[in-house]
Order: sequence, then structure tokens, then C-alpha cells
Amino acid sequence: MIYGATEYWYSWTGSAADRARDYVAGLGTPSERLVRPPALLACWLRDGSAVPCMGSLVVRRALVNALGGFEEAFRDQYEDQVFYAKVAVAAPIFVTAQGWDRYRQHPDSDCARADVSGRARNARARFLRWLDAYLTEQGVQDDELRRLVRRERRRVRIGSGPAMLRRLVTRWAPSGAGLGR
Repeated sequence: MIYGATEYWYSWTGSAADRARDYVAGLGTPSERLVRPPALLACWLRDGSAVPCMGSLVVRRALVNALGGFEEAFRDQYEDQVFYAKVAVAAPIFVTAQGWDRYRQHPDSDCARADVSGRARNARARFLRWLDAYLTEQGVQDDELRRLVRRERRRVRIGSGPAMLRRLVTRWAPSGAGLGR
């Protein structure tokens, strides 16, 4: 597999304000090099923004066939990341800073709606459960990778930011404590 940088594209609207929002996502790893398995998977778990977009990669058909293609159980969200994980465990991946694609951004996309509805969080939890089992099935013994999967599973369970803090305080504060809302 080879993958490159993706431009997150807002300016498709023609608006000057949206043009300022366009950006090229960082790769999260040095480019112009071949990365051995499963190092990129650990990188993608450390920095979710570094996960490639489908339009930015090329994969040999023989590898896709050997891995069984996409997982039928993932049809709504994370089907791409399940596939990337399978590749990152099985084969070296060449990373380049060259960009070949634009990922059109808009508030009515399935990803944007999934974020707002909470569906994305549930899909991530499902992906991480699958990943944990897949790594075991494949006999992956990388301690850092296993630690990152556990950390991400905790983050999905607990959440992050102000909502997480409120849940933790509510859960552990003595009853009757003035928590203010």
C-alpha cells in the first residue's frame, strides 16, 4: 500500500470564508519512507488525524485478496479503518507527502451527522473491540500497540473534555455536593 496527504476541502462551496478553512492533514509520521508492520497502526491510534482517506491510497489487489477485502460487518462507519488496520498488520506501507485527493467537507455528510448524533463514538468503540480481537487473532505482540488500543477503548468509554469531567465528578462526588450546572 502507498498513501499520501489529503486536503480537507471546504472551498468547494465557492465561499471566501470556506477557502480559509481548507487544509492538508498531517501524516503523523515522517514521509517518503516504507513503514514496517504494525508501526503505522500505532501511529494512527496515537493521532487519529493521521489516518488516511480512501482517496489517498493505492493497494495491490493481491494484498486486498489475501486479507479478505473489507469486513462485511462494518458497513456504516469505520469500514475504512478496519481495512487499514488489516493492511498495517500484514504489510509494509509507503508513506508520501504527495497529495492526490480532496475530501469534501460539509455539515450534512454522514461523518458530520455521525459526530453530532453520537453514532461515531459507538462506531469507534465497536472498531476498537474488533481491533483488540483482531490483534490477538493475528498474534501481534506489540506492547505499545496493545497499550494504545486499551487507552483508546478507555477514552471512548469515558469520553473527553467537559462532558467527561462532569460524568466523573457526578459519579464520584458525595451525594448532595453542590455540582452546579
